[in-house]
Amino acid sequence: TARTYSGNGTASPYNVVRFLFDWYRVTYSRALIARSEELRLRTDQGTAGNNLIRVRDFGGSDLLLFDVTDPEAPARVGVAPAQIVAAGGGRFDLRFDHDNAGGNGEYVALRDGTIPEIPSSDIALRSTPSLLGGGAGAVYVALAHDSLLEGARDLANWRAERFSSLAVAESEVWDVFHNGRRDPEAIKAFAAYGLHRWATPIEFLCLVGDANEDHRNLGTVAMPDLVPSHSLWAAYEGAPEESDQYYAELTRDSEGRWDDLSDIYVGRLAVNDLDELAWNLQRMQAYEAGTGTSQQWRRRVLFLADDALSGSLGGGFGDGYGWKGPSELEFENVSRFMADSLLADHPEEELDPVVFAISDWTHPCDTACDSLPDGQCGIWCECRNPQWELEYSCTRDTVLVRVLPVLRERLNEGGLVWNYQGHANKFFLGHEEFYRDDNIGRRDVEALRNEGKPFVFLGFACHLAEFDRYDELTREDCMAEKLMNVHQSAVEEPAGAVASFASSGYEFLTPNLGFNVHVMNAFFYPERSLDPNELDGGGVGLPSSGGPGYAWTLGESTTRARLMYQADNPGSAGNTTNNRQAAQRYVLLGDPALRPDVAKPEITVTIAGEPVQNPGLPFFVNGSSYPNGAEIRFEAADSRGLTMRLVDSIQGEVPASEYTLTTIDETTDGVVQRQRLDYLATFRSEE
Repeated sequence: TARTYSGNGTASPYNVVRFLFDWYRVTYSRALIARSEELRLRTDQGTAGNNLIRVRDFGGSDLLLFDVTDPEAPARVGVAPAQIVAAGGGRFDLRFDHDNAGGNGEYVALRDGTIPEIPSSDIALRSTPSLLGGGAGAVYVALAHDSLLEGARDLANWRAERFSSLAVAESEVWDVFHNGRRDPEAIKAFAAYGLHRWATPIEFLCLVGDANEDHRNLGTVAMPDLVPSHSLWAAYEGAPEESDQYYAELTRDSEGRWDDLSDIYVGRLAVNDLDELAWNLQRMQAYEAGTGTSQQWRRRVLFLADDALSGSLGGGFGDGYGWKGPSELEFENVSRFMADSLLADHPEEELDPVVFAISDWTHPCDTACDSLPDGQCGIWCECRNPQWELEYSCTRDTVLVRVLPVLRERLNEGGLVWNYQGHANKFFLGHEEFYRDDNIGRRDVEALRNEGKPFVFLGFACHLAEFDRYDELTREDCMAEKLMNVHQSAVEEPAGAVASFASSGYEFLTPNLGFNVHVMNAFFYPERSLDPNELDGGGVGLPSSGGPGYAWTLGESTTRARLMYQADNPGSAGNTTNNRQAAQRYVLLGDPALRPDVAKPEITVTIAGEPVQNPGLPFFVNGSSYPNGAEIRFEAADSRGLTMRLVDSIQGEVPASEYTLTTIDETTDGVVQRQRLDYLATFRSEE
């Protein structure tokens, strides 16, 4: 990266222009010197011909050479005595050659005497893996690091109440699909096998275990890479970003490339031990059961919107902190649009969308600090200063005092969804840091007290789900992970988030706003995301919707939202843009089979004992088939609470004396969650 600075080089040190190159070459002379009696090397990338190679400074003459150009087929290379040269002082060099005309090579040179003996106690005979047995398969698969397999079995057994399920140790996947080597390709191959070869194809893949981009644990600050993620090469920043969506794309196009379209629903429980896994499972089970207390909180949708004040995240460095309207006013505008739509389009569900706009505190007057008659134009106007650094610190510190207590109160009330739109990094929201959790600042996640009322966190900003960063041992998990895994002190019932959907990398304002709208549509208007004309590729590879026991899931809603977003940002495998890549950068941390209560009540209808196939849609009855009338049974369930009544489109509301209403399930404080209505309907012959 080449950088040029505007101004005189000192007065404006933060105004930077960056030039990005496709590649560059550095040529230098190097000595190949063994370290710890070993050296791994690659031959010259630029020379097509014979390379003469000398590896220096071994402490003995018992030298070995291995060709590891193909890691799947390493080969020992014979070393003649003449190739081992005494260099004096008890040191030895190894000489060999490689013909680059056949391609570049990779070698490992080492001493025989330094290869450690493996004690027999460290060698265990593994039973023959059964994953290639085919057979019935399973709809739901929990793929876990071996240390988490016990908890993954508990998860799979719970999911078995709804559909066939299977818990799989990842070591079996390495053995069967990648010759014992850890690699994301093995997970993808296993999922593809389950989709295309099982009699009951896989639909849900839940990865159980955290990941780390330092896959080989070369550094000293990495957490264990339990279930590896796939590295996506980001089009914008030219750097790797994590993507579990890689495991959902399991069909190849006509050119043999993965087709960039989802085939299954993938999520991850990014836990590090059995206690964290049990904490998440306890929260999910209570969430889906929806019993014990009033579930009115499930009607609340909190839209947290950033303001139009920003600079480079982390203190304003890079460009001065200040007003970034009108473009950044869209954080709030789109949040209000989504909230208004929920009110207008879901009147019978009594949803409670709440817009929490930071601008209500920081700049209710937009750019003019005197536009309100009482002069109360917000924190930013109070803090205005020619030195933007002072203006920034004043605004940030005042927001902390005035806004954070109110935001905490709203979050502690619980809600179906907490949706955030704005600036962020993996540790905090907004340049004013109005919500933060890290080891050098505040502990806002630990302060959550929404026990028994967990939300689905939707974070439409940068880096909030950067869950496999190499330095987590010292810098800790990202916000999306903490909302799920942090055990609030002195709390026996889990608080925080039941799932998180957010980005692992950089995002951009306009496409991010559109993606947010698609996710809201998939959550609250499922019919929109079922239209193949709205989905990239028509959604043809997805598991079928409907059928016995079908329920709208978190994995399906987020996946269909991805395809709607991809339809807005065309591309294909091997031909993608930064905007389209957002569909891969967004990560679902949570169980993809989770059933968020986001839509209309669950309804079943029978007529004379025969079930109606699509009771949520208008259906017709042939009156002549029931000359003596027919018993119609309506049953509805909604964990948020419901009331049933019968309305005739001609005669109006039917008196309660003419039908039987039975409450099947209710909470301890009297909120009805399931009712049955039985009604004897009579028909005229012409109806």
